[in-house]
Amino acid sequence: MRAIGDRLPHLDLDVIAFQEVWTNEAQRTLVDAGHRAGLVHGWHNDASFGNSGLLVLSRLPIVGIRFEAYAIRGAPERLTHVDFLGGKGFAEVRIETAIGPVTIVDTHLQAGYPVDVRHSYRAQRVGQIVQLAVRLREIREPIIALGDFNFEDTSPEYEVLSGLTGLVDAGKSVGGLRPTLSPENPYRVDRPERRRIDLIYLRDAGSLRVRARSVALAFDEGFDIDGQPATYSDHRGVLAELELDTRGAATPSPVDPAALALAGELLRDGRVRARERRRAERGRLFLGVSAATVALVARSRLATRRRFLRASLLGAGLVAAGPATGLSILTERLLPDEIEAFEALETEVSGFSGERQESRAVRPRPVDAPS
Repeated sequence: MRAIGDRLPHLDLDVIAFQEVWTNEAQRTLVDAGHRAGLVHGWHNDASFGNSGLLVLSRLPIVGIRFEAYAIRGAPERLTHVDFLGGKGFAEVRIETAIGPVTIVDTHLQAGYPVDVRHSYRAQRVGQIVQLAVRLREIREPIIALGDFNFEDTSPEYEVLSGLTGLVDAGKSVGGLRPTLSPENPYRVDRPERRRIDLIYLRDAGSLRVRARSVALAFDEGFDIDGQPATYSDHRGVLAELELDTRGAATPSPVDPAALALAGELLRDGRVRARERRRAERGRLFLGVSAATVALVARSRLATRRRFLRASLLGAGLVAAGPATGLSILTERLLPDEIEAFEALETEVSGFSGERQESRAVRPRPVDAPS
């Protein structure tokens, strides 16, 4: 974090958006560094837990802020897949430029975990994209959306996002297609893939147009920390030079029917998988409760050494089953919300149009800017 802060003054930035800034200490380090670099305006959620990991710093005045948590947040039953605990969502930071306001959208979509799950949480990402798309089509200003989208331009999610929102991939528009994940990074030497998943999207609105002049990598230089090879992050940063102008009115992009159909298909798949996960967790919960019942019965009938040993083994099984049972109870409480969210987003997709619409799928949670 200190190295990133030291780099900021040399990049001549107007706005920078971060993801995975999880701790209050990291937030303070970057906010203080931003002030030294002239990025004196900013937003972050300073909650100690579930704070989304998003942070935006700006040289230009911030005139409005809104944060919305994603209704679909990953799998609570998979403790090593920590997205559920992160409070992921998207932040809208409205900044004032010399020729009008622009909305910056910072987000971080569901990670894939492809080694552990074959579906790589694609349906969850599409659910988040649909929720984001509903909101973006309500914004009547130019949009610069940027972050860790956890998909590539060959992925179905890429087609869904572009087709539902009219967002244009800045990197593709100017040929800035270098991967942001690479095995040359000292934090990714055990991962051979090269992927471009950190993206900057643009959309015109009204009389304001936004264009990319260039897109390049940033924060990808290597250095040493305590004699060990290091760099700023396990992801390379993306740096775009953009141009705002008022030459000609923007034409709203219609919804792509193919993207709409694909979104509906993937949401249905997510709903089905969520129901399957709920049935599996109910099965584990049944086994856990059954083990507890048997152990208690055995304990109440202790009279012989053989029964004592049998009860001890059952008790050990109960201890082992305890965490899984508790997790199943937690999942039984949370999975219905995920299923309901998938159903609500399917309803959104079935009635999706290019017109302004109210979102029924989510409960927005606004967050004020810090002073």
